[in-house]
Amino acid sequence: MKISKCVLAAALLSITGTATAQQHPWDAYDRITFTGDVIEANTNDLPGYNPETYGRFTATVYYEASSVNGELTNSPLRYDGIVKIVSWEVFHKTSGGPLVGGGYVNEDADQSYMIVDTSNGQSILWNHHASSDDSEVVFSAIDTPIVSTVNNIIKLHDGPIEARLSFDVLSRDRGIIGITDNVTVHRVDQDFDGVGLGDACEASIVGGTVSINGIETGVANSMASNGCSIMDQYAACHAEQGEGGMMFGSYRGPSYCEQQVAYTAYREGLIDYTEVRMLRLALMR
Repeated sequence: MKISKCVLAAALLSITGTATAQQHPWDAYDRITFTGDVIEANTNDLPGYNPETYGRFTATVYYEASSVNGELTNSPLRYDGIVKIVSWEVFHKTSGGPLVGGGYVNEDADQSYMIVDTSNGQSILWNHHASSDDSEVVFSAIDTPIVSTVNNIIKLHDGPIEARLSFDVLSRDRGIIGITDNVTVHRVDQDFDGVGLGDACEASIVGGTVSINGIETGVANSMASNGCSIMDQYAACHAEQGEGGMMFGSYRGPSYCEQQVAYTAYREGLIDYTEVRMLRLALMR
């Protein structure tokens, strides 16, 4: 479904929270915005538009990132049904005013997909399907890293990145090619712990095993459904005790809060009872 620039602008303001503080359903999606200079354009189906006047561009993709994980060594990696919204706009070379663009909301997510490929340089492709228009966005670079992994989750890089960006409305043979100079990524899961909205620990201690008072327990630092790892919960107990105490526990022995961490993790199915005992023994040392 194609939507007008006015409707799209209102929707994007709502999404980003500029127009309203109320949470929008699209807040659950990651988004990436590209800005840069147009180097080539095809808008022959739009009478009166002159690509020679095209200057700056902006393009944005909204996508469901919760399942975007894997090892880059296994690329190309394909993720089906995750591209939700794509939009683009081109601005006049001299005046800076808007010239041409469009926004598309996905009506059939099953036919959308994202591909991450690091076999020859690095590239990311988003293919978006709607009843009126199919669109494709490709972000690629040979020598500049644009994607990596954190905790086996695909991380798209942002900042002042110079790379190639193409935006094609496939069903209309319309599109632009540009060179980016800035990329902005909004990540729902900012600490890469696999939990997006509703993350109770927004800067999680992720991965590895649980270490208490310098003692390595061998118990996996598992992640609860609320976005807090076992180490996060111990750290929260330490914060309650104040800055002057030991990292976990104190000369008086472990606190009630610390003792409850293992039992809570057991009830949530994160550890078994043998691991409960391992954590308790480490606390008592």
